Parts: sequence; structure tokens; C-alpha cells
Amino acid sequence: EHRLAHCLKLFYQGFISRGLKIYEGFGKVSADIPAVFAHMLGKHPQGEEHWSAPKREDGCSDEPGLRLLRQVTKNADPKVGVGPRGFRSNYVKALSRGRFTDCEAKAAFDNFESLGKRYLNCSMPPWLRRQLGSGLLTPLAKAEAAPGENVEARPTKAEDIDTAL
Repeated sequence: EHRLAHCLKLFYQGFISRGLKIYEGFGKVSADIPAVFAHMLGKHPQGEEHWSAPKREDGCSDEPGLRLLRQVTKNADPKVGVGPRGFRSNYVKALSRGRFTDCEAKAAFDNFESLGKRYLNCSMPPWLRRQLGSGLLTPLAKAEAAPGENVEARPTKAEDIDTAL
């Protein structure tokens, strides 16, 4: 009943395909089921990973170029990219589209871009990078399970739009 209401709400907003996926999908599976939990850990193992900072091939600056960030931000889908921190694309769109009179507010998008560069080249503290890059795993059912059988689920990671961009 809730899925149908959500489906219709998406239809009225113009998101027909997304509404059909909600209605025709098999829904979420409880992560408390041991087999589902083990599957999620297998797909997304926990541990310390150390990735080196990206390097440019042409020998120029190691700072990543985000020249399309403003355009991608303006075109971001408002229904995509909401993770555990609840950071929505409209928050970033306001930074890029806003007409601000305050000097600090005018610099907000440039600061957001600078934060993105620091995230990509690993120049921010590791604890902050891990926090920003975290996601929320949700097990989605692959198919309807027969009574007495284990439900097969695929773990889906929802991350916030700022790190997904």
C-alpha cells in the first residue's frame, strides 16, 4: 500500500520510470538475516584501504580539475544522491544558482569545489575523508522468495550527492 502511494507520487512529479521501479520492485530485505548480512559484507568488505592520490599523466599539477562541476551540479537529479548524511542535490544547486550579496556566500561554491579537490587528492584528514565518503548499504530483494527459502538480496550503496558528483 505504501509502495503504491509512493509510486503514484512519483508519477505525479513526472518520474514515471522511477515510480514503476518502486511498484514493480521486490522491496528491501532485513539486514538482520545472517545470510543477507554475510552477502553484504562479502560485497563490501570492511578494512583499512590506502589509496594513493591521483596523479596527472601530463606532469602538470596534481590538483584534479573540476571544470564541469558547476554544470553537473545544475543538472543533478533531485531524487538521486541522498545518503546517510541527508545531503540533497538542492543544497549544492543553491550554491551554484544563488545570487548572493554577501562575500562569504558568493565564495560558497568555490569553497565547495575546493573541498571536492581536497577529497579527490587525499589532502584532507583521513577521518574526514572517510566520513564524507561513507554510504548506507541497503539490501534490495532480487526476487520474491518462496516460503522457507533464503531471500537473495543485492547490497546497494546510497551516498550523498556531494561525494557522488
